[in-house]
Order: sequence, then structure tokens, then C-alpha cells
Amino acid sequence: MVDVDFAGNLEYDWRGSLSADGNLEGLDSVGGPIYALCRSENEIAGDVTRIYSSILRDPQVTVKIIDRSKRPLVRLDGAVKTAVRFRLMRPAHLRELLIAAGGLTDQASGEISLFRPADLGCEKNMGPPPAAGSQTPRSGNGNQHQIITIKDLLAGKTEADPLILSGDIITVQRSQPIYVIGAVNNPRPIYSHGEMTLSRAIDSAGGLSKDAVTQNITIFRREETESRVINADLEKIKNGIDSDIELRPFDIIDVAFRGRAKSKYPPVIGTGLEQVVAEPPLKIIE
Repeated sequence: MVDVDFAGNLEYDWRGSLSADGNLEGLDSVGGPIYALCRSENEIAGDVTRIYSSILRDPQVTVKIIDRSKRPLVRLDGAVKTAVRFRLMRPAHLRELLIAAGGLTDQASGEISLFRPADLGCEKNMGPPPAAGSQTPRSGNGNQHQIITIKDLLAGKTEADPLILSGDIITVQRSQPIYVIGAVNNPRPIYSHGEMTLSRAIDSAGGLSKDAVTQNITIFRREETESRVINADLEKIKNGIDSDIELRPFDIIDVAFRGRAKSKYPPVIGTGLEQVVAEPPLKIIE
């Protein structure tokens, strides 16, 4: 929504929106349509002044953009406390929006995906070049995709904190879980950001409980269409007799309880992710 004010000439004042081709829709212009899409207030005012100078003596024109609510929203989801949609009324960077979403969760894998659909904003470039080692594939239809590492963002690197534009889709990538269940103090999924071994996973789950059988640990591993069972003895691993087992995403570690029969089949594990039905809440950055 644009407001055009002619100082001292109320009959020429105008307020309206843009037409589909980007012109000031409905403004009576003596010199043809006035293009306004992706132009600043001063640029539009300059064209209006030039055109109306043919019928007005030294027109004083002020142009204000008074409503930007029809601009596309920014969507932020993934491994954040709260998935959010943002309406940007002023420039905002990635770090600010992550904070507004409550910050990252422990599921964050270490990478943030920034997808920019083509032709939704006036800016033609993504901004500063990505950090060294990041990926910036560009599709043939003009869409842009950038991978930002959380490590670079926390280190304060400028290129890892880009300016976010209306229509951007930001996804904080989730790590793939490893599940630790049975006789541990805090059975839970473990989200690893690097290599994860059996002993480290058990420590991350609070360690063994007092009734755990350290010689009876089962790893259920899915390999293509079949399930594989790996038996492990934590005592032998700690004493250096057996090597520590490197885990894979979606492994299930079941630590046996003393006095209970050993599991023969992998347990059914839920994803732990809530199904999102409604749209995320809308926040206005102004």
C-alpha cells in the first residue's frame, strides 16, 4: 500500500496498491503508468514529480510505503524450540530470527538450510558468499539454496549470518537419533553431531543403572530390509579386551536388566516428533 502526497494540492493526493504489472494502480497519470515494484520511496517520488511537473508548478511530492503485509512470510522450522512464521517489517538477520524462535534444540545437526524461492523479493543475490566448505547449489529456475554451519554462526562469521528476505524458508537440520533403552538412568534418544560409540552413548543416557547387566547389551541395527543383532559386553570394552562399537543412526541399544530375559526382537520406537497440524505462530519483526 503506497501513499502519494502532493503538498498544497489535496485533489491530487492518492493512496492505493500496485497492479499486477507493478504500477501504481489507479493513480491518474498524465504521462503514463508509474512503475513502483521494487523501487524506493524516493525513486517513486522522483517519477511522480517529473511527470506532474507538466501540469503543476514545482510539485512537492512525498511518497510513503504504508503497508507491507502482502509480502510473503519467512518460515523457520526444524530443530528449534518453536517453529515460527515471520512477517518482516524491517531488515533482520538469521541469528535474530533463531533467537525469536526460542533457540536451537539438542536435535540440531549443525547445519541450517536457507532456501530462497525465485522472484519473491526485489533482491537478486543471496548476500555475502557462504562460509568456506558450505554448499550453495543453484537450480536452473532461479531458486537459491545455501547451507550454513551453526559452528560458523556461533563463531560470529558475517557470511554465516545472512540478511533474511521475505519468502525465505529456513530449516535447522535435525540429527538422526540413536536410542538407548533398558537399564540406564535416563533412557532416551541421543542426537550425535559426530562419531558415537557404545560406551559414549550409554554415558550420554546417564550411565548404567544399579540393576544393569553390563555383559548383556544388545544393539539392534536396521540394514536395508533386514534387522541385525549385535551383542556387546561393556566390561570387556572398558578393559580393552573388545573394541568399542561405533554406532549408526537409528541403532537401538538395549541394556538388559538383572533377572529379566534378554530381548530377542527390536522394540518399537516412536519418532518422538509431534505431528504439526496447524500453521506455526506468526511473529512480526518491526
